[in-house]
Amino acid sequence: MAEEAINHEVSGLVRELDGALANLDSALAQASHSISIIRNNIAQIATLAETVHEMEKAIALARQSLNLPLGATRQAVMPPSPRLRPVPPREPMPEPSYRQEMAAGPLAPPSYPYRQEMAAGPTAPLSYYQEPASRPMPPPQPEPAFHEAAPQQPMHQVAWDQPAQEVPAAEPTVAPPQSRPGRPVSHCLRLGVHSRVGSLDLKAVDGAVNENPAVVDVALLDYDGRHATLKLWINGSADPIGVGEALMGSLRRRLGDEREADVRIEFEEAAA
Repeated sequence: MAEEAINHEVSGLVRELDGALANLDSALAQASHSISIIRNNIAQIATLAETVHEMEKAIALARQSLNLPLGATRQAVMPPSPRLRPVPPREPMPEPSYRQEMAAGPLAPPSYPYRQEMAAGPTAPLSYYQEPASRPMPPPQPEPAFHEAAPQQPMHQVAWDQPAQEVPAAEPTVAPPQSRPGRPVSHCLRLGVHSRVGSLDLKAVDGAVNENPAVVDVALLDYDGRHATLKLWINGSADPIGVGEALMGSLRRRLGDEREADVRIEFEEAAA
């Protein structure tokens, strides 16, 4: 009986020891798996830390470039260019464009003496087309009824019969032109750009200005991070209105529509 009790107790201890060893083996396997997972996570964390560090550097550089003026940004990105240098104000060119002449309306019809001179010779100053007295006079043109009493025929006869050395050339009489709605614009534009969604991208503004071949010089007048004002000088043979429309289209492609950026182009008036 004693031996059976001892054997039963020993077998119970063996079963308990086997169960404990099995639990220990399972715990060690789980610990090994957890260690491998932790090692993989540590490697991923190290890679993520390097990526975050690079992103911080990129963000810092972007903030510095946004806080710099337009000239300093261009010097950091590309070789220095004389395009955005400060320039003294200059006299605007008083040449009106063809579109403005057409929009202002037709001129008043010329008076009769001017039409008679146009029919008799080229449209040049009298000192250029006066001929000696030996040249036959052109046949006189019939005058309208409302100009029969006008005392302008003797003056015109003297301008044709005598040389320019004896009688000073008389300027042709031209009716005054009709009043026009405004003064002609010059070849100098003022460009204002305002960002509605954040900081203004000066590189996009600079690229839109530089891609227009009619722009010969640029000056940065004002910049505060979201708003920039530039002064543009364009070629004398270019159409200011056409250049303004091309600049507006290029800036809209680069900056977005009216909800993202406000673009204003003004034409400076020519000097009186």
